[in-house]
Amino acid sequence: MTDSTNRADIEALMAEAFGMSVGEHHLGSHSPFPRAHLNVAVRTIEKANLSEHLAAWRIEDGIDPRGRKGYMSLESALIVMLMSVREGKGVLFSEMANMLAHRLSREDFALIGIPYMKRSQQAWYDLHWRTVERLVNHIDAQPGPRRKLLSGAEHRAVLEGRDPIECAKKQIRLDFFCNQLIQGSVDTIPRRFRRNYKGNVAFDATFYHLHGKEGNPKFSEIDEDRRSTNYDGGWYKRGGDHNGEAGGHRDVLKWGLELETATMAPNRPGESPDFPLLTIGVGSHRPGKLKLEGKKLFESIRSRGHPVGYVFADTAYLPGAAAFDLQGPLLNMGYELVFDYGKNEYGKTAYFEHAIQVVGQWYHHLMPSTLVNAEKLYHQSPYATDEQKAARTALRDARREQRELYRLKPKGVRRPDGSQQYMYPDPANFVCFDEITGEIIPPLKKRTVVIPFSVGLKFGQKFPFKSEKWKAWYALRSRVEGSYSHVKNTETENLDNAANRRKRGSTFAYLAATLAMVSANLRKILAFIAQLASPNRITSKNSKSPMFEIIESVEALVVGLEPPIPD
Repeated sequence: MTDSTNRADIEALMAEAFGMSVGEHHLGSHSPFPRAHLNVAVRTIEKANLSEHLAAWRIEDGIDPRGRKGYMSLESALIVMLMSVREGKGVLFSEMANMLAHRLSREDFALIGIPYMKRSQQAWYDLHWRTVERLVNHIDAQPGPRRKLLSGAEHRAVLEGRDPIECAKKQIRLDFFCNQLIQGSVDTIPRRFRRNYKGNVAFDATFYHLHGKEGNPKFSEIDEDRRSTNYDGGWYKRGGDHNGEAGGHRDVLKWGLELETATMAPNRPGESPDFPLLTIGVGSHRPGKLKLEGKKLFESIRSRGHPVGYVFADTAYLPGAAAFDLQGPLLNMGYELVFDYGKNEYGKTAYFEHAIQVVGQWYHHLMPSTLVNAEKLYHQSPYATDEQKAARTALRDARREQRELYRLKPKGVRRPDGSQQYMYPDPANFVCFDEITGEIIPPLKKRTVVIPFSVGLKFGQKFPFKSEKWKAWYALRSRVEGSYSHVKNTETENLDNAANRRKRGSTFAYLAATLAMVSANLRKILAFIAQLASPNRITSKNSKSPMFEIIESVEALVVGLEPPIPD
């Protein structure tokens, strides 16, 4: 067939199949990109304030600033990525190229900062890919080829070819870069609501897949052939420190990374917060490789000016971390800690002079052993019926209450060296005796003791364990779990879907996951403002409605937000 005949035949086939021409189908397939998502992306990247840092890194990396400028700036490439994530399409270069080729107007390009030019989708794909590659090169802490599976010898060569000083520098840049993106979204909160936040943080990590074939030998077995092009990932398992390299059935292991996040929590238990609960800090690492990650994340949070309050975390971090890796730095920053314990962390964990530490609090050293070991005895006590279980639960709770008679109370604030003064309990409230001999022991004459910062640091926390106050505050940890449910929503950021971030490498995966958290933050801010404007609760039935449908009337919104007109 000739070209003209072929074209006519194709048009006839399209008309028969779909009732439209090729051109009509093409135009109808590419709706204009939502200007709202574009404007929000531009505003967020501007607020992230990365331009000066990127320019400085170019010079540090030996790139002559006088050279030819790229057609697309690194900031513009970031804006395009965030636009795509906001639309629920991840960071797929095919989707972003389609957007650039078919869905943006001349005015849209001007807002993004890209000179307007008609290009094919493939040309935009190549241009955007190269620009993102330039960006990643400035922050790639784990460089290496990823076009094929590596043999053991090739893998060893990649690892040995990495300059540890250069990689450490790039890791600092990468963490800074991702946290600045997060801060850009946080700074879009209207100021009067942003200032309501008092610094409480729920802290945890969630697994996210790396795209492509799963699986590798243990990371430490560097001479074994790799089975994944994303060879800097790791095996994840539920429970414990999540390090799947320690073993486990293949069906329960997953290949990828962990995204560490710190999420705003309400200022007090039971309060409805008057600010949106956003993610304010991120980090990423191989599963189980937690050492110093939390410290770095909170140092970033403090460096960006966020206030300090309470920190709530699961046992992998608190008390799981080494005392001077996390607990000590958090206390030095001014945070107070609230956390749970594993079953092997009950009972006496430290002592100093006439005081012992039991589940995070300091008590008189002659407190009866049944009170010291209330939790251990509870777990060791057998039961066969519901009545027996209820009885042993009541006994454990009664012992916890009795411990209060023996508890030392903190006096004043911590001293400059971190030590804390405590008051011994009133000796009139209990009798001191030797549990072995039954001998009555005279009460202490000392009224106070100063306990050094390092003593009991690993297991110490703010409130008596399982007290009503502890339960109320610790419940705020659920806010970080809620943030993961939010960002893993399959209709929006869909963090669980690795196919939304197909470019290889742990650095790009971390960047893509951060953009997903940024997008989730922006959705929370919009929902917060919508709820302020609405007389009714936002539900699944009206959450997709335009703002003017959610509120009673457009006039009501205008009157509520505009300043009054003077007489």
